[in-house]
Amino acid sequence: MHQKRISAPRSWKVSNKEDFWVSSPNTPHPKERSMPLNVVLRDVIGIVDNTREVKRILSREDLKIDGRVVKDHEFGVGLFDVISIPKSDFYVRVSMDSKNKLSFIEITEEESKYKVCKITDKKHVPGGNIQLNLHDGKNIRLEETELKPKNSVKIKLPSQEIEKSISFEEGKLAFVFAGQHSGELAEIKAYEVMKGSKSNTVILENEKEFSTIEDYIIIVGDQEPEVTVSD
Repeated sequence: MHQKRISAPRSWKVSNKEDFWVSSPNTPHPKERSMPLNVVLRDVIGIVDNTREVKRILSREDLKIDGRVVKDHEFGVGLFDVISIPKSDFYVRVSMDSKNKLSFIEITEEESKYKVCKITDKKHVPGGNIQLNLHDGKNIRLEETELKPKNSVKIKLPSQEIEKSISFEEGKLAFVFAGQHSGELAEIKAYEVMKGSKSNTVILENEKEFSTIEDYIIIVGDQEPEVTVSD
């Protein structure tokens, strides 16, 4: 599937004047914050000249997303996904910048083995297990857990083994990935539950104090981020 380049999500750092059409991502992430692999490698990072070269890399099984081989050139990558080409010593993590644009941060091979994910849902599944649904479409099944939505987990890639859990509470470090303060790291100072249909609000502080809705943040650490999430 393709879409007109001029109607591409605002989060994409691509020109809408070069070509008429652009790929549409096949993605577990929200489409407005996801970008297909061929657009990332060709138009943003610039390590290939055309889609044919992207397909060649994928056919050789050289490229991995979160430690798993991907063969679909339109596979959509999103927040905190790790793109790696080990043979070329190429490792980047997907993030969001201050202009609400998807950004791609160079990381080390060691860092590429880990990822922080936000828990978006928790439910019981057949067999008596508990399933945690994560922001990137992944699911983790556990026999029991006290983890709950809005908490985050640091997972090992590609096994998805939980290395550490990070609770949603005052004093924790949050990354803002949408809204006016996109791309900022800040400490949670307070949490306000709103009445009615309004979104709950989080008060944060870095060099200044500001607020945003809880849906726009992900907890990434205690005092320091567990993984590199911004430049």
